Amino acid sequence: MSAFLVSKKHIDVLVHARSIPTFWSPPEIELTDTKLGQILWRENMYSLQARYGNAIDEELIQSYSYTRPQTLTIVTIFKSIACYEYQSCEHDSWKMSKAYKYCKDIAEGLISCLPGYEEAPWGID
Repeated sequence: MSAFLVSKKHIDVLVHARSIPTFWSPPEIELTDTKLGQILWRENMYSLQARYGNAIDEELIQSYSYTRPQTLTIVTIFKSIACYEYQSCEHDSWKMSKAYKYCKDIAEGLISCLPGYEEAPWGID
């Protein structure tokens, strides 16, 4: 598996996802958008460090400042989460990270935004 550093715009999309109203509760992360983005980018760098020995670029992380992205579809956000998780999972503590929990919580909440979700039956008899 190869991994790469996702772009700042990619991180902006992930951060923005928590502002989308969903049926489920928003993730319980009490961070500014910029701080959350820095955590997400750092986690991606940890993966590259584990996979390739790349150094963590603290200057790049500290230079991150959230910018609201253009309007995106829910499917695009889901795919952005999947891509990010793939790029960030190479280190041993990934599944214990705030970034992992954030991605799982966001994805769970966004399911309720998919077309047809509200009309679908809750239980199947």
